[in-house]
Order: sequence, then structure tokens, then C-alpha cells
Amino acid sequence: MKMTSDQNEPLTGKNKGLLVIVIVLGVLIIIGTTVLIFSIINRFGHQQENIQKSLTSTIVDKPISILKEPKGTRITQIVSQSPRVLVISLKEGGVSDRLVFWDTTLQKKIAEVKLSE
Repeated sequence: MKMTSDQNEPLTGKNKGLLVIVIVLGVLIIIGTTVLIFSIINRFGHQQENIQKSLTSTIVDKPISILKEPKGTRITQIVSQSPRVLVISLKEGGVSDRLVFWDTTLQKKIAEVKLSE
């Protein structure tokens, strides 16, 4: 009994077609992996740029708040009343102790409460 080896057989049409399909799929896998790695690296690079742009635009676009108080006034405490309103406790400055309610979106004083006369 004689055993035949597949390596010695010539490539038939069926085998050639299968070989072409395997090579094409291998090339597609390599190209797809390369594109995936490139897009991941590209997104990480652009993500850092977007974070920096958003930080600078936030800093530049927001108006500067001015709490018009007399010279010598000290802020003793700031408490967040809500996401929009801060309560600022003020002392000295030639005026009695007081609480100022500050609207962060409108950037202005919405109320003031004097604690003593």
C-alpha cells in the first residue's frame, strides 16, 4: 500500500481558488488592523487638542465677575446654594457683615442680606 502526499499533487482549479481566497482575506485582515490602529492613535491625538480648545474657549468666553464691594471687604465663606447660585459671606470693608447671593449664569448679585446693623 502506497500513501500519497498532498504536497506532491499539482494545484487544481479548486485548490488555486481556495489559495487566492486565503491570501486575499489575509491581506484584508492586515489592512483592517492597520486602519484600526491608525484611527485609534489619531483619535487620542485629537482628543487632547479638543480638551485644550474647550478649556481655552471656556476661559476666554466667560465674562469676568466683579462683586462690587468696598475696599477691605473679606470673603469668609462661599457655599453653593444650587448649581446656579452661590452664597458668599462677607465681613468688614466698613459695612456690616452680610450674605450675598450670586447667580453664576447671569454673573450678578441677585440678593444681599445684612446680618447686623
